[in-house]
Parts: sequence; C-alpha cells; structure tokens
Amino acid sequence: EYTCQVGDATDSDTGLPCSDGYYGTTYEYEGGTWWAVGTYCMARAQCETSEGTPLDEDTTLPCVPTITSEGIVLVCQPSAEIETWNVRAEVNTSCPINEVMRAPYPRALVNVTTTFILSPALYNPVDGTGFASDPQSPANLGSFVDAQGNPTEHGYEVGIWKDFRLLMRSHRFNGGEDWFGQTVPQPQWHFDDRSWNANASQDQQGPRATYIYQTSSAGLSTLSGRAFDMVNKRPADSYNLPAYGVTLRSYCGHDWKVTVKVAQRVWQPSGACYATELYPDGTTLEPEGTSNEGCEPGYVSPGQWSYGWQEYATEWTGIDLRQTGRATAYDSRTRTRSGGFFKDVSYWDTPSGDPDEASGIWVPVLEVQSVLRSACVASGECPPPKVEPTAVTP
Repeated sequence: EYTCQVGDATDSDTGLPCSDGYYGTTYEYEGGTWWAVGTYCMARAQCETSEGTPLDEDTTLPCVPTITSEGIVLVCQPSAEIETWNVRAEVNTSCPINEVMRAPYPRALVNVTTTFILSPALYNPVDGTGFASDPQSPANLGSFVDAQGNPTEHGYEVGIWKDFRLLMRSHRFNGGEDWFGQTVPQPQWHFDDRSWNANASQDQQGPRATYIYQTSSAGLSTLSGRAFDMVNKRPADSYNLPAYGVTLRSYCGHDWKVTVKVAQRVWQPSGACYATELYPDGTTLEPEGTSNEGCEPGYVSPGQWSYGWQEYATEWTGIDLRQTGRATAYDSRTRTRSGGFFKDVSYWDTPSGDPDEASGIWVPVLEVQSVLRSACVASGECPPPKVEPTAVTP
C-alpha cells in the first residue's frame, strides 16, 4: 500500500474522483509481483506528511524474474517515472560436472573389484556468482540521483533502484529427494564390457558403484586409458591405453535469487521529539523540517534526511523446470571426469590437459596372472574357460 501519490485518481469505494488530487493505492502480492487493486483519496495535509513508500517494501522487487521456455529471465515493465522496459537480464546454468574417484587407480585389475564413488552433492557455485547477469539499472537513473550518485528525495519517492542482478546456482542430488512434488532418481551407472559378458551389474544406481572386469582391456579400440610412468613411478600424463568406458547420469536442481540496491533515506534528528497533531488514521502531522521517524505517534523531531543505497537480496528459490517446457522439475547431467588417489596424491584424468574439461570415465584393466589362454580370449571374441568341479575321492 502506498500512502501518498499525486495525480488524477478515483476512489474505488465511492467511484468519485479525488478532489485534492492526492490518493493512495492498495496492492496485493500474487504470482511473484504486486498488483494494484484499488485507490483511496487522501487529504492534502495527510499527503504532505506521508513518506510515499511501500509499507511492505522488504518483499517488493523493482523487477520480478520470470521462468520461460528460454530459461529464467528478467523483464521489467515501465513503472512510475522509472524507465525499465529496456532492462533484460538472463543467465543459464547446468548441473555440476560429475566427479568420480575410482580405486584401484590408475589401472583396474581382472577379477578384482573396482570401486567408483561420485563426489558428494554440491552447489555449483554455492553463492551463485559464477552464473550471474550483468548489473541492470533503469535507463533514466541519472534523473533521480545527485552529483554524488546518491538518490534525491524525488528518487526516493518513486522507489529508484540500481544494479539489479539475477543469480543462479545448481545442486546435485543423491537421489530420493523431493523436488516440486517429484522424486529425484538416483545417479545411473552403465559399465561397458565384452559382448559375451553381459550381466546384471552393468547397470547400477546410487552415488557409489562397484564392478568386476573378467577380461583385460587389451585389444579394445578406445585408447583413452591413463598410462603409468614406470620411470617416475606415478600416473603418466599420457592417455594411450585401451580402456573400458563407464557412463554416468546424475540429477540436479536449479535455484535463483536477486540482489539489488534500493534508494533509502535515514532521518538524522537535530533535537528531541515534541508533541504535534495526530490524525485519526494514525498518521502524524509533520511540519517542514521535522519527522515522526524514531518518535511516538503524535510526536516529531527536527532534523534532516540523508540519502543512500541499501543492499537487498532475496532468498534462494528453486526452479521447477516443467515451467520451461521440460518433462521433469529437475535437470540431469552426463558430463563426467574421473580420477583417483595414488600414494595419497589425487589425480584427475584430463587428456586435453585442461583440468576443467570433462573427459569421461575410461578404465584400463590389466591381467595380472600368467595363464595360457586361447587367442580369442585376449581379443574378446570368446570367454575364458571355466574350471569344472571335480569329484574328490576320500
């Protein structure tokens, strides 16, 4: 509700125009914005003592982000004397890259369990600064500030603002969380293997998975496995070993928030509060050079206003991606990079040399026992022979 505005208006209850040209507007908050639902006339004396600011200004934003098929965008419409129709801010984000640590590392062993662990759920980034729009301000901001860049009285009256920013972040789920009424799936793993070794463990769920390779990766056409530096006894910086592939799909949710600087004024009293006239509607007569700020109803103090900018930020709010045309409220991620520990040192597999580039999960597997086998076993064309149980004569 605005306690005072100047101009032509009609009282919503009586249908009559406001004779003095002063009126207030009643607003209701719905769907993320304020909507004018009615006006009421005010007396000139009442209007002269009014601050003309929203009573509930902490929940009022100069622009309201909107979720569209293009993502979450900021589009401000003209309001009061503030030209905002040219303001448009947009940011995009995606789920955090899957980071998987595996052991043994850097090479797995035949018939030995290999463990894959997806890093704990995280925000990307937690404060959203990595996914933020440029600061947006009204086109005619200069009309409402002084030479020092502080709001003028008129700027304060119309609610001038600047540096509106839209921020986003993403949070990876572990699975099972409720996101806008939908249960988020667990991370989905798929392990490539020889065609003859199809088995139930090739597809697993959860932030942790294990797999046992029965045949080495020798002979595979994918040469993306990390080699080992035999001289320096450490994982090499080359990726030329045949390797099995592992794919992973995880799920995340996106959040948005807003930061903005809003005009504010602070009353600086130069004397004690003294009694003045109290109107029936609860407002106080404030003679020129005085304010009721910091005084009891019916009292004012002499002084002056100082003007500046107040930082304001909303809370983080989740985004239902179904409003953008998606089938689910959450998002998914398949881009993955893997690594492991060797002698208490962590390594990330990055064939390109860029530590931020996801390279997938490629597992070179070694045969450690010396066993004579047919050539088709080494090539992957047939399974290794099985040992048949024999009867033991007591």
